[in-house]
Amino acid sequence: MAALQGLYAVPPDEFTAARGRLVADARTAGDKDGAEEIKALRRPTVSAWAVNALVRARADLAERVAGTGARLRAAQSRLDVEALASLRPERDALLDEVVTAATTVAGESGRELAQAARQEVRDTVIAALASEAACAAALSGHLTRALSYSGFGEVDLSSAVALTGGGTVLAVVRGGRGGDDRGTRPEPERKARGTRPSRDVEAKPRQQTAEREAAEREEAERVRRAEARERARLERERARAAEALDKAERRLHDAEQHVRDVEAAIATARQAREAARTAYEKAKQALDVSR
Repeated sequence: MAALQGLYAVPPDEFTAARGRLVADARTAGDKDGAEEIKALRRPTVSAWAVNALVRARADLAERVAGTGARLRAAQSRLDVEALASLRPERDALLDEVVTAATTVAGESGRELAQAARQEVRDTVIAALASEAACAAALSGHLTRALSYSGFGEVDLSSAVALTGGGTVLAVVRGGRGGDDRGTRPEPERKARGTRPSRDVEAKPRQQTAEREAAEREEAERVRRAEARERARLERERARAAEALDKAERRLHDAEQHVRDVEAAIATARQAREAARTAYEKAKQALDVSR
């Protein structure tokens, strides 16, 4: 797993060669399944790599994205307009800071982020702030493409993160060793030496496979829980929005009925006014004749 952590720390133009070395190392160690898993890993786009590099280099910003996103989603689920408005300046400032930091981190690796890539970094963070599942993907450190959020519905995460053969999302530990592998090449696994492998060497692939499968199961369960929470949050939002729409429709109906009542009263008053005016004119004429 440590080698894979390093793989997604290298720039995209070095990814294919680094992945090839890891495949060769896994085959040398006798881990054919692992070699196939590594071979299938997708190369990240430039913007995805920039986000991955930022997650490794700036754990503080990653934590702020996670925290701000949680508060925004909580306010949205409550339909708390005041809270959303108060968080907007913080959100906008955070987006600018993340894009600037990603550009700086890329520059430290000798790469320049074009305007399109910077926009994709911004779009990815917007999606992470809007969706818990998108946040987990964006901050995994193994993003393969940029994310986007249209303003409603779920964020499309298909083919957006590196997955193991078991379908588990790879993730770095923010604030831990993940922060030390930025811009480095993945370290090769220890190569077998001698003409005949020892029992320990023969057992190593099996142990690695067992450890990997256990980690995959744990990560899959974590992602499943995050997705379940995200679905539940969206359902709550839909229910609250439906309730608010129903109330608004009832208020609109009442207001329209009130308008009709007022208009009817105005029409009646106008008729009474005309009748009074006619009676007045007739009375006046009668008075003039009597004189």
